[in-house]
Amino acid sequence: MFALALTKDDYGLILKLREFFGFGRIYWFGSRKPTEHSGNTRAKRFYRVTRMSDLYRIIKHFDAYPLQGHKGKVYETWKDVLFYKSRTSLSRIDPQKLEVLLAKLSILTNKGRRSVKDHARAVLGR
Repeated sequence: MFALALTKDDYGLILKLREFFGFGRIYWFGSRKPTEHSGNTRAKRFYRVTRMSDLYRIIKHFDAYPLQGHKGKVYETWKDVLFYKSRTSLSRIDPQKLEVLLAKLSILTNKGRRSVKDHARAVLGR
């Protein structure tokens, strides 16, 4: 899955991205009150792509026009995870290799909402 989240103030950018690629869906989430693990969150708009053929088109674009700096590192790691998952049957996925890739992605994106093991379990269906 490819997803980009922006605040509702930047909704126009999300629309332009959807128009540029010609695929994907736009979702929105309202603001949330603080929780034990986070502060206040502002309302967001998400551009999300899940179809593999569309994900490969996104890869083709960002390989031709590389992201710079930190976002470039996040993109390359995301691409590694996507290729590993798409080219390996579920029965042959090495949980430890997947955990390493997902840990790297989690560290780069600084999310940490789900543990790396939870990510691996979700992918493996365990």
